[in-house]
Amino acid sequence: MAQYVTCTPINLKNKFFKEQYDKFEKYNCQMKWDDTASNNSSVGNLFAFVLSDDNMKIHWITKIGDKTDREKHWTERDRNVVFLSKEYFMMTWNDYKEKNGYKETFKMIGTQRLKWKY
Repeated sequence: MAQYVTCTPINLKNKFFKEQYDKFEKYNCQMKWDDTASNNSSVGNLFAFVLSDDNMKIHWITKIGDKTDREKHWTERDRNVVFLSKEYFMMTWNDYKEKNGYKETFKMIGTQRLKWKY
């Protein structure tokens, strides 16, 4: 059972998000994304793309890589890379906030690790 979910806000037009989902859907490749600035994600917890349409695509974190696992064209950052399961489920951002005790006005600013009590 996951204790945390690492969340990242995503505009549906984000080219890197589209690229990762294309690799996932068309080529059966494992998805990956940046960890938080604190590099505090862990295997067995969840990772969610909080989409601009108020939906969350939620994956399991299957592996943690270091900055050498970044895509070649990603901006250089001192962040780990989280590898994500192919399976995912969806829920709305508002439903997540309500079930986990966040105020309705809570907004995502950058990638953050949040509590998971679902």
